Amino acid sequence: MLLFPACYEPKEGCLDLDAVNYDASADNPCADCCQMPTLSVSFSHQALLPTQTDTAISFKYDSLYPSPFDKSHYFQITRSRFFISGLHLIKEDGTEVGVQDSIELEASTGDTLTVEDNFALVDRDIFQGETLGTIVTQGNFDRVRFTLGLSNTVRHTIPESAPSKHALRVAGDTLMYAEGTGYLSHLLIFKRDTLSTTAPIELKMTEPATIELPLPETIGVLRGFNISLKLKINYLAWFADIDLVNDSVQTIEMKLKENLPNAFTVTEVKMN
Repeated sequence: MLLFPACYEPKEGCLDLDAVNYDASADNPCADCCQMPTLSVSFSHQALLPTQTDTAISFKYDSLYPSPFDKSHYFQITRSRFFISGLHLIKEDGTEVGVQDSIELEASTGDTLTVEDNFALVDRDIFQGETLGTIVTQGNFDRVRFTLGLSNTVRHTIPESAPSKHALRVAGDTLMYAEGTGYLSHLLIFKRDTLSTTAPIELKMTEPATIELPLPETIGVLRGFNISLKLKINYLAWFADIDLVNDSVQTIEMKLKENLPNAFTVTEVKMN
């Protein structure tokens, strides 16, 4: 009897332990096949009714909502659009981890600026989540920190210098960018009451605000997993302690800026 040895062909696959498609059964590394984990964020747009403090409903533009200051007084929000940038996960020891990707932007002065490519444009009418970039990390995380708005250096860059479909590519979006002014951090348009003759108030906020939030629970991040965050926005929280009848526009804007961080909650963290 003749015995012939079986033919064995070495298997190619991803051998990077940090990749989401790491293949322990592979013999040889493949060329450019490894898929590195990403950090993504999505948003739940809510309105927590001051008349029913245990009830949150889906937020919609131009709907009537009771004022948190005076529950018998109703008002409308016509538009809220803002940037989120620099979203980082924070470990129990205070170490911050962001995305590894960077982007080159052209400043209005002609200089080139290289920054972490970590941006999302948020609006009730933008329904899809945002993949912020590649993240390679592990360990226990209990907080998240991000900027509502853009740094002053990024705010004065040119939208056309950002890649197509990038969050900063808003040259045609006159709501968020104007020549000579640069990007807005947050645009908020609302009406003080429900009268059809009431002119809307348009607040164009340029200064960024740093927001730090606890995660629902400490999460142990493992190598080779995508990380997805879900943030809830309670739009009515922005109007806490604001007297929509008597406060001046300047006072309303000041109070809104103070209230902004209180509107956000991390409701879910997933690894996949």
